[in-house]
Amino acid sequence: MDIKTLAAEINARSNEYSFGKLQELRADLKGLKRVSGTMIFSAQTTFDEWAFHLGGRSELQFNIGLEHLKETQIILFATD
Repeated sequence: MDIKTLAAEINARSNEYSFGKLQELRADLKGLKRVSGTMIFSAQTTFDEWAFHLGGRSELQFNIGLEHLKETQIILFATD
């Protein structure tokens, strides 16, 4: 599985969980008039080997990435 496929799958399944409302929560907490995006991972934040959630920076950051270790592909999910 590649990162773009994984990010799309997380976006699709996230609506079933509180995590899927992350962008709405960010807008509420920051007093923003609009949500910056409806997806956790957007085309702007998804690359070949890694992705980060739209927003982030000084906030809690959600990242996914690929590590290649001796012919084994590992998918990482991390927060900062």
